[in-house]
Amino acid sequence: MPLKKTIYKEVASINGWTVILDSDLCMTEDTDRIRSISEKLNTPVFSMVCESVSGTYGFSYTDQGVHRSYCLEGGTIIEDIGQPIPQERDIKLTELFETDVIGLLSRIGVSSLDIQNHSDFEVWELEYTNPLEENHLHTSLPSSKNPWWKFWKN
Repeated sequence: MPLKKTIYKEVASINGWTVILDSDLCMTEDTDRIRSISEKLNTPVFSMVCESVSGTYGFSYTDQGVHRSYCLEGGTIIEDIGQPIPQERDIKLTELFETDVIGLLSRIGVSSLDIQNHSDFEVWELEYTNPLEENHLHTSLPSSKNPWWKFWKN
């Protein structure tokens, strides 16, 4: 049986997007789930990672069957899937850095200042299955004014 643990995520609605702060990086790496959510809810999904200790910087964007994913780790490309999206122009991907990824987020529709200045975050409790065995999130969300299908974007 897979090992499960409870994790907590800060969640807010900002500029029409549901923003989830995923410091554990357990959600951003689940590209199959990201694609599934985008298709089922007919909404774009953007995820990103900026991890300076390992030098890992990347992003994923899925919308209407289009999937683009790129990740650089320690200067080595570890993922390059799909055609570049228009918001990527002017970014030198082989030198991708935190400022590039945050700039891309801003071009998508949410600036880092929007997140930093937002004061209405909720804390959601999620049950997480050990990613070495299975990578699944099972939600147990508090009742709120935002229904679960607005999990990624309002």
